[in-house]
Amino acid sequence: MRFEIKGESVFATTGGRDFDPAKPVLIFLHGAGFDQSVWNQQSRYFAHRNHSVLAVDFPGNGRSTERRLLKSGNWQTGSRT
Repeated sequence: MRFEIKGESVFATTGGRDFDPAKPVLIFLHGAGFDQSVWNQQSRYFAHRNHSVLAVDFPGNGRSTERRLLKSGNWQTGSRT
């Protein structure tokens, strides 16, 4: 599934099920240098147990657009505040 954030195309997997906003929603976010695939097992587990799942590729990672919204160093600085 694709959607747009700040003009950038963002990819997210849904754990092998259609996204249904009426179900409880879980959003999985990867760390710097990774992509949504780090959540494959967890996203499939919950998607097949009556949850809607989004495992997101941040811009610049995985199948999202190549332009990063933040540099890796900025993520690290932000996590310390």
